[in-house]
Amino acid sequence: MSIPTKDTTYGDITIEGKSYKIFNVPLGNERINKILQYREKITGVVYISTWMLHHYSWIIENNKLYLTAIRFSKGKEAKNHIYDIFATDKLFAQWYTGEIKALISQESFDIKYQRSSKRIKRRVKLLKFQNGELLSSDEIIEEFTMRKSLEELGFILE
Repeated sequence: MSIPTKDTTYGDITIEGKSYKIFNVPLGNERINKILQYREKITGVVYISTWMLHHYSWIIENNKLYLTAIRFSKGKEAKNHIYDIFATDKLFAQWYTGEIKALISQESFDIKYQRSSKRIKRRVKLLKFQNGELLSSDEIIEEFTMRKSLEELGFILE
């Protein structure tokens, strides 16, 4: 099991026919609780963390944000549970006011003399919403430092 980091993605968003990975889950507590209750009912397992094994698909249509799929495992072939949970094929995200960051491209590079760190630079679409309606879409560059994994440091042997 992994722990979310600054480059953990939680699903995808389709904008004008193109799909991007996203870095947040704009669901809100009410919908998260409903999803977790449904998952517990069908699997008998309680998951406390919302990021564990869930993949969410979103789409922007007519400048509105819709949730179109909830999958409990990775891959397009995994069952979409949105209809079973919300009784609709796509759910308008009228509850959501905030930002979604969608990955356009990413590169990482080592920081000189710091074996345990790497620098991440990524280009993202910064989407701003109010009550589920798209207010703006801008491209920005983000840069941050992340700790390297044990594998990257050479401590994990095959």
